[in-house]
Amino acid sequence: MTRRVLLAGALITVAVLPAQCWGLTIFQTHFNGSLETAEGQQPTAAEGIQFVRGRCGTQGLMVTGETTLQYPAMGNISLYQGTYYIWVKPVGWRGGPDDNVRDILYWRQKKTNKQNFLGLVQNARNTVNVLLRADQGPYLQAMTRPANVFQDGKWVQIAAAWSVFTGVLQLYINGQLVDEVRAAEPLVIGPTGETFLIGGRSAYPLDSVIDEVVISDQCHSRQQIMAELRKPIAAYSD
Repeated sequence: MTRRVLLAGALITVAVLPAQCWGLTIFQTHFNGSLETAEGQQPTAAEGIQFVRGRCGTQGLMVTGETTLQYPAMGNISLYQGTYYIWVKPVGWRGGPDDNVRDILYWRQKKTNKQNFLGLVQNARNTVNVLLRADQGPYLQAMTRPANVFQDGKWVQIAAAWSVFTGVLQLYINGQLVDEVRAAEPLVIGPTGETFLIGGRSAYPLDSVIDEVVISDQCHSRQQIMAELRKPIAAYSD
């Protein structure tokens, strides 16, 4: 595990926070032949949808170059603190992961990537990284090499946990902490986009089956992340 501090800036106290930062709201999609979330929400955009056998023996979502999947962000996720989980199985990566940018989950303002966004991406620098960018440009980034994450035809759980209150960002692979970064000073977070993307946006598709996307508005501990990883398959059914 490596540690890097990438944040610098003036000390600013966050005094007023949206109500969803403190609640127990959970976003979860089973992808069992449906795009509806556990809370009954429908995606705001859905194109090129193809259901295939999922990790839990039901139906996951195959993400290709034709797939667009977008959900409303308000009330589901928070830039202040949270944890998200996603099961991914690469398909057709016979030569292993390449250097192309592949978005796994991405939330940002429209027409900019310079302010207030949270992204989980395999990028052209040959890493899998989770990135949290604050209001004025500083950011935290935790990363690992995709060769340590992806194997063609094998399921892997990726999890990321963050908190602006403690200034921590963590990246987990199959329940193991692979990187952690901490801010020298508090992050300053402002408004962002109203929707987030799963497995889309970039020129290169994820080319993977995804299943059981879970987003909490609480920064989970390693024990909680391991508990999610070890859930029996029956726990993922409707």
